[in-house]
Amino acid sequence: MKKYKIEIHAEAKIDFYAQIEYLSGQYCTVETLHKFLDEMEAGSDAIEQNPFTWPLARPSQCVRKFGPTKTFRYLIFYTVLESGLIRIIDYAGPGRQPRWMERI
Repeated sequence: MKKYKIEIHAEAKIDFYAQIEYLSGQYCTVETLHKFLDEMEAGSDAIEQNPFTWPLARPSQCVRKFGPTKTFRYLIFYTVLESGLIRIIDYAGPGRQPRWMERI
């Protein structure tokens, strides 16, 4: 079985940390923030174990999407490169338009 490695696109990291900042500004408890981080990590782990399980994101032929996650209803958009690298290019929450098209 091929071993995959995950990399997070720089702009996706910025969006992710902005979402954590937003949630903390909404008076979320520390426990809720930890649950959010754990859920995103669990999503990344599931993608890493078998990246071709999840469906293609339309209209792309190379971007896949995982989710929505259980509690926070997030989608994780990613590509699988020929080198075996998985690049997460976007985290999109409810009501947010995914911005992965400019990150491919």
